[in-house]
Amino acid sequence: MEETKDRKNAVEAYVYDMRNKLCDKYQEFVTDPEREEFTTKLQEVEDWLYEDGEDETKGVYIAKLEELKKQGDPIEERYREYTDRGSVIDQLAYCINSYREAAMSSDPKFDHIDLAEKQKVLNECVEAEAWLREKRQQQDSLPKYATPVLLSADVRRKAEAVDRFCRPIMTKPKPAKPSSPETPATPPPQGSEQQPQGGDANAGANENTGAGNNEVPPASGEPMDTEKVEKALLPLESGTDDEKGFAPCPAAYCSLINSPGKCGRLIDALDLFNEMKKLGCKPDMYAYNALMSGMVRASMIKEAHSLQRTMEENGCFPDINSHNVILNGLGRTGSPNQIIKMFMKMKHSMTKPDAVSQNIVLGCLSHAVMLEEAAKLMKEMNSKGFEYDRITYSSILGAVGKVDEDHAATLL
Repeated sequence: MEETKDRKNAVEAYVYDMRNKLCDKYQEFVTDPEREEFTTKLQEVEDWLYEDGEDETKGVYIAKLEELKKQGDPIEERYREYTDRGSVIDQLAYCINSYREAAMSSDPKFDHIDLAEKQKVLNECVEAEAWLREKRQQQDSLPKYATPVLLSADVRRKAEAVDRFCRPIMTKPKPAKPSSPETPATPPPQGSEQQPQGGDANAGANENTGAGNNEVPPASGEPMDTEKVEKALLPLESGTDDEKGFAPCPAAYCSLINSPGKCGRLIDALDLFNEMKKLGCKPDMYAYNALMSGMVRASMIKEAHSLQRTMEENGCFPDINSHNVILNGLGRTGSPNQIIKMFMKMKHSMTKPDAVSQNIVLGCLSHAVMLEEAAKLMKEMNSKGFEYDRITYSSILGAVGKVDEDHAATLL
């Protein structure tokens, strides 16, 4: 019964949220006929919810939401691609420029790399740059409501391909210095003391033993660094060491930290974060945010908050996304007082709450059935032009429904 009500609320929340966005942030990403058709469909579904669809099964509500998303998802995708495209293009450009500068550098630490190999790196950079230029020209010629041809995922894959091709070349270690051969023993002069019987055999055995020792590499007893990390880290282990040369790419590390964090493999994310620092690649804001997000997913809210303080102490100042990660964590723990305290602190700081912050706090208040506080925040959001997202709508509707049920129970 409760799941059915949640599904119904999800449909209702989607209707309200999408209808508002079609006239606001999605306005340029949909044609006028498409907007009118979709708005009419949303109104029909809203009417259905209060009439024939007021008491349907969970499966019917799920199917109704999927039906709406078939029209809404492409619009949302066009908007998302537009907002994300700039940052991923910057990451690809950074990757290309870094490898090109390294291949053209006169720094002695790159002298051991063949010119032909450096030329391969330059060719790869030129090819990637030409691909990006062509795709951007195609994308810029399209209106915002058209299906994009330059996708963020494609740009990320291109950056990973460039890094995968160029890194092994530019991080190739210098050849090991040859070990000086041992000085052979001076043979005894002829006519010296006679060797004991069987001496030739013993001497031969000693020579063979010596030869065997010389075959063992001097560093064979030392553990290799590559044995201490996963195979995924092998291309990044070169670090900034003069013997290996090329500095790790922060964008590549950020992507690596983010992936295990999303999959619940927080230990792997922490190892990557520490390895990044070990190799001389200073974590940036994006790396901190990725690790904090992984901690929040693992319900390690205190640790995430502590990492944010460490971030500030290291001179890397949090952005609004950093604060929203912590707010989201506090919201997950159902700590309305803590989330309100942090929210008020943000309002009086340099990093003001954005629409995401407001929705996180509003959702937490709704879950805690603190409707008076939620109403005040909604009024404030309206005055500043912020919108409610569909998750917040669903939370508000659920809270109102819970209050109605409690009120009905007291009357019985």
